[in-house]
Order: sequence, then C-alpha cells, then structure tokens
Amino acid sequence: MSYGYGQPQYAAYAPPPYGQARRSAPPGVHVLAILQYLAGLLTLGVAALFAWAAVVFANGTYEDFSGTPIADDLIDSEGAAVVLGVIAGTVAFFGLITIFLGRKLQRGRQWARVIVLMLSIISLLSLAASIALTQRVDVSVASVAYPVLCLILLNTSAARSWFRYRTW
Repeated sequence: MSYGYGQPQYAAYAPPPYGQARRSAPPGVHVLAILQYLAGLLTLGVAALFAWAAVVFANGTYEDFSGTPIADDLIDSEGAAVVLGVIAGTVAFFGLITIFLGRKLQRGRQWARVIVLMLSIISLLSLAASIALTQRVDVSVASVAYPVLCLILLNTSAARSWFRYRTW
C-alpha cells in the first residue's frame, strides 16, 4: 500500500519527475496544430486546382461539361489564365501561412497563439455582423466550431503554461 506517496496509478496523468519538464505541447495544442496542418493542405489543394485551371486557359484547351469546346470569343483566355494564376498564388500563400502557424503553435510560440486567437475573434465577430446585417442565420457548423475550439483550447491552463514556459 502506497497511501499516495509513490507513483500514481495512471502514469499518463502523472506530473513529470522533479527537475524534468515536459518537452511536448499539451494535447489540445497538438489537436489545433493538426487541424491547422489539414486546413493548410486543403488550401494548397484548392490552389492547385486554380493553377490547373490557369494552365487549361493558358493552353486554350477548355470545354464545357458536355465536352464541346467553348468559343474563344467568349473568354479572354490570356486574361483568365493570369487572373487564375494570381488567385492560385494567393491561395497557396495563405495555405503555407496556415501550415506555418500550426507548426509555431506546436512549438510553443506565443505570437502564433495571439495571431490564432485574434483571427478566431475576428472570424466570430464577422459572423455575428453578417447575421446582424442580413437578418438570416445561415451558418455552417464549421464556421462557428473551429474559432470557438481555438479560443477554448488555446486558453486552457496547460496551453497558457506551454506558451509561456514551454512546459505544462
């Protein structure tokens, strides 16, 4: 019988031994980092689709859904290719920033936490303003759940300790 003086029964929940600090982020921060990675990869996929469309318009080999070619006089293919290329580059840039922020969250950088918290607050405020201005509630679950999840998981005591002291 240990009467509470030995090792705890569940070692996964035990604090680190004296003099040793945890070197990994808390589980909530890992979850957010993985979600950031997935969002960044999805964004890069969308950028790849825009780049593919730019190449199709640059080559002039575009058809409608039935397979019949679209007349060249309806579409300025060079202009469309440039616009789609710029959109692809912009979307890819934001995808890379999303992945970068996820990595910095996982590494415990306070500035990344502040940026993600501010973007979450801005997202929720813009959603509330959209509902107030249009008087309609046509909101997807993801548009509310992700910012709220960020606000909750980045403000736990373990996460705050991780971003301040790199341990929890």
